[in-house]
Amino acid sequence: MPFASSAELRAEVLTACRVLTHFRIAEGFGHVSARVPDSERILITPRRALGLVSEAELVELDPDGKQFAGEGSPPLEVAMHLAVYRRRPDIKAMARGHPRHVAAYACSGEPLRVAHGFGANLGHVVPVFGRP
Repeated sequence: MPFASSAELRAEVLTACRVLTHFRIAEGFGHVSARVPDSERILITPRRALGLVSEAELVELDPDGKQFAGEGSPPLEVAMHLAVYRRRPDIKAMARGHPRHVAAYACSGEPLRVAHGFGANLGHVVPVFGRP
């Protein structure tokens, strides 16, 4: 089935993939997704390193996660994207990265301590989930 998304939206998602890879926000894996205007669908990157994703591999899904377009396989984390889109109709796109410095810190198992006012809305200490 053909894409419902425009070529421009697919190009924007691919540009986001390249930017996240270039700035090492997604080193290997991560995801970019966007709502498809005038549709119930979302466009999401496949289960593949963002720097390697092609337009044909992008995946279009309905709100239940059923694939309607694209040659790629939906990522395992698609449920997280769909949950955010269901809960927040104002969200038009999102990205999930795996920055190396964040992954390294997460391995320490230490809670995050707020060091700047921008993080204050999270509380004085942000707990860390105990298991990977």
